[in-house]
Amino acid sequence: MGLCKVCNKEVKQLRKGMCERHYRQCTRYEGISRTKYDLNEIVINEDYAEIILYDKKCNEVSRSKIDLEDIDKVKNIKWGLNNEGYCKNNKIGMLHRFLMNCPDDMVVDHINHDKLDNRKSNLRICTRQQNNLNINVRSNNTSGCTGVSWNKKCSKWRAYIFLNRKQLESGLFNNFDDAIRFRKKLEIKYFGEFRNVN
Repeated sequence: MGLCKVCNKEVKQLRKGMCERHYRQCTRYEGISRTKYDLNEIVINEDYAEIILYDKKCNEVSRSKIDLEDIDKVKNIKWGLNNEGYCKNNKIGMLHRFLMNCPDDMVVDHINHDKLDNRKSNLRICTRQQNNLNINVRSNNTSGCTGVSWNKKCSKWRAYIFLNRKQLESGLFNNFDDAIRFRKKLEIKYFGEFRNVN
């Protein structure tokens, strides 16, 4: 009797320290001892843990951060990386929703925009509208700052803010940095804690 070094399953006979299934997998795929059915490995760091995410060929593709207190909640579930870059299980759904016990009519916002940082300090339950306040600069933005654009008509920088599809305030500035400062003040005033701090 012995424990397989891959799955820790107790078996009567080991082959090179592995159960029969993992030994066959290892020899068939040139030393790869994982199978696509194996649970994720979890790496424990000083103040957080990482779930290692694998592709179909058992290669590590990414890692998702979680709190140490959540290890027992996730360790017996097979997690993967979906096409949008989130950690997901096909039956349970998104890891961030699972960890936060998010109601169906709400969403979970990743405060720092890192989709794989699923520590509770980076997650908050909010409405879809609040989540949309914390967005990155769009790819078609030419100024590099959301809510700031060049006004050709008056040759000045325009800073503005929209909420509920209505423009609330705007201003014109000679200096780009002044326009950014004005936009940031508007974000604090109207978006509060949901503003994009980056």
